[in-house]
This record gives sequence, structure tokens and C-alpha cells, in this order.
Amino acid sequence: MKNNRGLTLASLIIYIIALFILIGTMSTLTKYFYKNFDSITVSDSIAKSYSSLNNYLSNDINSSDVENAFVSVEGDMLTLNLNGLISHRYKFEDNSIFYMEIQDNQVNKKVLICKNVTSCNFTINDKVINLNIVFNEKYAYNTSYTIK
Repeated sequence: MKNNRGLTLASLIIYIIALFILIGTMSTLTKYFYKNFDSITVSDSIAKSYSSLNNYLSNDINSSDVENAFVSVEGDMLTLNLNGLISHRYKFEDNSIFYMEIQDNQVNKKVLICKNVTSCNFTINDKVINLNIVFNEKYAYNTSYTIK
């Protein structure tokens, strides 16, 4: 009887050790999975924000109503003047990019387009608008738009 009890206790200890090893392996794999999942979610969110900004800019720049474009001295703001005393402004402030529709010197509409923007710089050479933007200090995009 003593041998049976000793054997059962040893089997129980082996099962408990195996269970701890299994739980440790599962927690490591789960942690790895969620870390990668968060990384993919962040990059998808940034791509979505950049696509939204690109859509706004493309619609405005390809419009036949654009009369002229101006960039602020700091390069953090792009203003497109359209026919009919309407202006569309893209402004980098508070780590975000905002789209504003301005008429008669009043903001009619203000939309948050991008968040988590580390830096944003607009430049104009002739009729080419260049955009250099960095998200979360590591995702950089450089795009050029030609005004018709």
C-alpha cells in the first residue's frame, strides 16, 4: 500500500509540473500574439488616417475651383483658396491634422483628420505641393500633389 500511495503522489506532482509548464507556454504565446496584434492595429490606424488625409487633399487639389495655394512660414499649415471666397485649410496642431472650411473669415467646418502625428511639413514649389508627415515617430510618408 505504501508504494501505491508514493507512486500516486509522484504522478500527481508530475501532472502539476506539466500543468504549470503548459500554462507558462500558453501565457507566453498569448502575450506574443497580443503584442503583434496591437502593432498591426496601430499601423492599420495610421494607414487609415493617412488615407483620409490623402483623400481630402486629392479632392481639393484636383478641383477646378482652386485659385491659389499658400503654406505658412513654419510649414505647418496649407491653405487652398477656392472660387467664391471659400478656403480649405489643413493645419498641424496638438499632434493632429485638422481640415477647416473657411468662408468670410469664419470657420464653417473643422474636422480632425489625423491623430498621433509627430511632425507635418507642407511646402510648395511652382504648382507642386509636397507633404512630409511622420506618425508615432516612426511611420513617415512623403507625397507630392500637382495643382491643375
